[in-house]
Amino acid sequence: GIPVVIHAKSTIIATGGAPQLHALNDSPPVVSGDGYAMAYRAGAELIDMEFIDYQIVTAAPQKLAGYPPFSTGLLGGGGHLLNGEGERFMARYEPDKMEKCSRAVINRYMAIEIAEGRGTKDGNILIDIRHVFDDINEGPGKQIIKTMARNNIDLREEFLEVGSAPHTFLGGVRIDEWGRTTLDGLFSGGEAAGGIHGANRLGGLALIDSYVFGLRSGIAAALAAKTREAPDPESGAWQDSIDELAERADRNGKGPSAKEWRLEAQDLVVKDIGQVRNEERLTRGLAGLDRLLEEYDTVGHSNETVRKQFEDLRLNYETRNLIDVARMLGTAALQRKETRGGHFRIDHPDRDDENFLGNYVVWQENDECRVELRPVPGRDAVAPPPSGEYSTDYDPAINPDASADSTA
Repeated sequence: GIPVVIHAKSTIIATGGAPQLHALNDSPPVVSGDGYAMAYRAGAELIDMEFIDYQIVTAAPQKLAGYPPFSTGLLGGGGHLLNGEGERFMARYEPDKMEKCSRAVINRYMAIEIAEGRGTKDGNILIDIRHVFDDINEGPGKQIIKTMARNNIDLREEFLEVGSAPHTFLGGVRIDEWGRTTLDGLFSGGEAAGGIHGANRLGGLALIDSYVFGLRSGIAAALAAKTREAPDPESGAWQDSIDELAERADRNGKGPSAKEWRLEAQDLVVKDIGQVRNEERLTRGLAGLDRLLEEYDTVGHSNETVRKQFEDLRLNYETRNLIDVARMLGTAALQRKETRGGHFRIDHPDRDDENFLGNYVVWQENDECRVELRPVPGRDAVAPPPSGEYSTDYDPAINPDASADSTA
């Protein structure tokens, strides 16, 4: 391959979240927290990294893992959640609401059942819709039923095996109202940016925030670029990165393979920095991340073909980024000794506004992850707009159909 270096006047990070922290997820494999890690190592601040919005997804069979059956379609239609013992376990936690609880609450209790050994033999949960099959098949779950039937799973007679997977990362690079980060010339938007939703979010708002801050960060970045000189091509540490890439391409470590190293990282996160958190687990998880990093220079890669070699190198770099993301997540989660939104501490199960009503901000300093609790900004703390002229007028000529009389 040929490395390409881009010297930009403005840079926008819009790389999404880090669902690959979990082996079970509902996102493309390339969404691996790279933007978070790049911003972190560059010295930017990140915010709310301990908050994750989880979603119920199919866990088995393996070829359907990550397919989203969405609880609104099955549980909202009257489906039941069962643990591996066949128990309708929500009765233990929410006897009045049962499966009608919020998504965050349901996923939390699913994770507890699995963590305490009451999952299926593969560590999952079951959804039973046999008693309401006809109703669901005529409603929002119809497509799910069809998909399962095509894969020889008859939900009229069988259970659906599901797990809890990261759906949206609520934290990310800290931005202002115009997508400006704490680093001059760096902007962010979408799921890569944090501090927009807080500890949880309403359904549908993730897409809306991408629209809003995609537009605003684009405007701010473009206006900023107009006033800047192009960076000196000789500045920065980019040559060191290229040298490292070349050196790693020539090296084949004797340690775990790229795939094995990724699975090690995912297993550690799920067990110790996942949904069910306490001080012991988080402390153990952060120490485990240090051990994983010690393996970085020993990870092997395939020499079968050049393509496979570079696929393994990519996987190694992505896993290295995921470890940085897990460190930010675990560091903030360890400090937040309460339960709030997408953050659940079994050793601190209640919300504590007196001590923790604020945002944890993390950044890298001297190769260490620093963390600080900051108060929630007031309504008067509004960042000024970028200087310069811009237009967001929509030109209907781009889409001739849109120029038709809207009252017709």
